[in-house]
Amino acid sequence: EQNTIEEMDYRGKRIETDLRDGTKLTRLVEVITECDLTSKLRVPAHSRLQKIHNVGLMLTKLQEEGVVLENTTQGTIESRAIVDGNYAVTLELVWSLIYQYCINQILDKKALRTEIDMQQRQLRKRFKLKDSTYDNDEGFVLRLTNRRLSVDERLFYNSSV
Repeated sequence: EQNTIEEMDYRGKRIETDLRDGTKLTRLVEVITECDLTSKLRVPAHSRLQKIHNVGLMLTKLQEEGVVLENTTQGTIESRAIVDGNYAVTLELVWSLIYQYCINQILDKKALRTEIDMQQRQLRKRFKLKDSTYDNDEGFVLRLTNRRLSVDERLFYNSSV
């Protein structure tokens, strides 16, 4: 006898709608982390509370795995935003998964380091900044860029795959 999880179609067409109930995302994280999560899902997830539970289950596992769940516009990635179909937050989550589990298969670490160094040098030259100069207005752009590059670099170098 099959249950709801076994009968589910995990293909998706629209990121902001297909991932809202948390079942597909949780199954993806289950496959990546090789742990049992789907047995804890509430399916079918009809109510908002069931969906929040499912997405929360997945996010908790990702935090345990050390995945950086940082949204560049709204702080941390929260289950409510995904359940509400927030495209930007859902996309940030997908990219976080790619960074954590797939980036080593996509990028060369040496090439990434070279690119980051080049971008930082170009920004410093453009804004005529020294390495330690961050308190002027132009330094704001450099601070933001360095922050984003350091997050990307940290995700890349700490990725588990």
